[in-house]
Amino acid sequence: ESRPELRGRKFDVVAHSMGGLVALLYLHDHNGATRVRRLITMGTPNKGSLEALRTADEGIQEINVIAGTETVRRVFTSFPALFELMPTYQHCCYRTDGKERTPVVVSARDSWRTFRWLDDIGGGSVQAADTGLKTAARISELTEKPLPGDTVAFRLAGGGIATLSQVLMKNDGRVERWAHRPGDGTVLELSAAQFDLKASAVSLRRHSTIFEDDVAKTWLRRVLTEPGALSEKFSDASQSFELLVPNGETNRQVASVRLSLRSQIVTPETPVQITLELFDGDDLPLAGTPAQDVSLIDSSGGAPERIRLVQQRDG
Repeated sequence: ESRPELRGRKFDVVAHSMGGLVALLYLHDHNGATRVRRLITMGTPNKGSLEALRTADEGIQEINVIAGTETVRRVFTSFPALFELMPTYQHCCYRTDGKERTPVVVSARDSWRTFRWLDDIGGGSVQAADTGLKTAARISELTEKPLPGDTVAFRLAGGGIATLSQVLMKNDGRVERWAHRPGDGTVLELSAAQFDLKASAVSLRRHSTIFEDDVAKTWLRRVLTEPGALSEKFSDASQSFELLVPNGETNRQVASVRLSLRSQIVTPETPVQITLELFDGDDLPLAGTPAQDVSLIDSSGGAPERIRLVQQRDG
């Protein structure tokens, strides 16, 4: 509402982790597909994460040593969001009597009642489980459906880091052992990729910094920006612009530039290092010092962007 120029326009959603699940609910249940062009998820537990079950069972080791295991469990299981993240993929969870293995659906409320996992905690945890597990069931249902409207999904899945994939329990529900497969350390790559690894990009960073991977940044830039077409003008520029750069009392035509960014993705108002090299029509570097203010006019017809130069080097 504060940006009238954006009203009625579609936008892209870039979501990390559980943000992707919130976006999914927005698209399906709140008519979000009429506004969203692309949904880009990074490390989103589309099919849940066993880390949620381990947190409910064991707490979090780094915090347990400060607050105590039971306190940590009581706090985290009071959040419905923890139960929304329970794994819903097949073969994640089994119980055994020492001979036979039986599947356990940890995202079902009946399992929590059967194993009485919350009996020693009680209180708000029971209500949180009821609320969260209902949402988990809804999310699981939505991940089996195509996105509504013409919204297109792009997924980034972490890989190369041991991540909880399966759990084997005793008949009373106590954990006997965990198994691991590749992921980002929190979300299994199969869950983040919605079991379509070939169609998903990869990051080798841990879950909390999955977007810091240079390959992931390049992938994200390609998804979010329209590719520039080649033209008859020969240019070695990473991005091409036509510029008019004041030089004393005259303007000098610049045929192309070579623009290199230290960081491809930044937040508003964050300083960024840019190397800008100017070339004439013969593809030769232009000597001299650019003006303090340079207007970049995107050759695709975009609005001019003004860049304030804080440091410049002749030539």
